[in-house]
Amino acid sequence: MRISLLFFMIIIINACVKQIELKEGNNSSLVLNSIISPDSIFKVNVSQVRSIGATEAYLIDNAVVSIFSDDTLLFTLSHSNNGWYKSYYKPMVNKSYTIKVDAVNTNLSASTSIPEKVAITEANIALGDINENDDMVSKISLSFTDDPSVENYYELIWYTGVRNKTIIHYFNYYRMNDPVILNEGDWEYEPTTLFFSDQLFNGQSVSLNFDVTIGFTTAWSDYDQDFINVAVDNLYANLRSISKEYYLYRKYWTRHYFNQQNDNHTDDPLILLFKGDPIEMYTNVENGYGVFGGFSETIKKVKSKSN
Repeated sequence: MRISLLFFMIIIINACVKQIELKEGNNSSLVLNSIISPDSIFKVNVSQVRSIGATEAYLIDNAVVSIFSDDTLLFTLSHSNNGWYKSYYKPMVNKSYTIKVDAVNTNLSASTSIPEKVAITEANIALGDINENDDMVSKISLSFTDDPSVENYYELIWYTGVRNKTIIHYFNYYRMNDPVILNEGDWEYEPTTLFFSDQLFNGQSVSLNFDVTIGFTTAWSDYDQDFINVAVDNLYANLRSISKEYYLYRKYWTRHYFNQQNDNHTDDPLILLFKGDPIEMYTNVENGYGVFGGFSETIKKVKSKSN
């Protein structure tokens, strides 16, 4: 019986292998990455695609990186280090920007803008009880009002700021039943943040509600009730209003990463067996790869309520 099962598994695994013919030589395509916000200066990273066996990115330190708005040159960025180019200027909300890069006999360009930030009306968490799996299941909610005049995209991040540290929470969701999040179709791909459009609530007030178990990183040595109370008392909600380019990049990246046969899933052979192929990454860079996107954000301290 075991021999037959093993033989059957080998046949399925071989049938799922996808052969890819690699071309000789190195791919010379350039990569441009920049996410801008009104609270930070312009920063652009320029690199070059290496061969599949390379372990490090090839960073470009002699590119000419320029910022335009309405076809007008605003300034040229200065090289810092490790392929980073920076300026002393901060971008503005609701203004279109274009990055143009001249490097390795290649011209790249990408455009984006920063949407208006959206105020958080309420952000609450109600601590629950410890369940049979030793998880504390709590109810968390966030509400805000969407602007009806534009198509909006959002990203939601939760973090604790305490003991001079900022810990971003990758919530392990005990039950996801919020229609806004489920409508995105990303939940099965284990997103590390919540990104969504206003498709279901355009121009309306909306409240996101779900049950969570809070997972803390190994930076914290404690995991007792006193610590949980301190952490939750210093919990913040970060609601980002993001550009469409940022939104699409996050969606594609989440699915691409999940479908890679990486070390995160090697402990479960069934996951490896039935995972799909990595999908092609989204890019809004002309003549290259990468992303140029923008966001503005609102941060609000989460109120702790009795369950």
